[in-house]
Amino acid sequence: MPSPLCFKIVSSSIKSIYENVLLGKPEASKDEVLHALELAGCKEILFPLPLKGSTLIGAKGVYLSGGEKQRIAIARAIFKGRSNRHPG
Repeated sequence: MPSPLCFKIVSSSIKSIYENVLLGKPEASKDEVLHALELAGCKEILFPLPLKGSTLIGAKGVYLSGGEKQRIAIARAIFKGRSNRHPG
């Protein structure tokens, strides 16, 4: 069963959309994060934001709808799923 962390926006120490997705794979490159966001259908979320993935979330940034939060969580889960797979 997936960790509850996969399905919510973490706000205590995570400040941006990009940092939030990195929880799934901390060593990921910026291109990998952007690709995961694209696979999760986040292009429409990021497009209007001036800072795109660097946009802050929450009290000091933008507020996201439940569906937008879910898409970002899906991007993070994409990494989680890949890192938990065993070769072969």
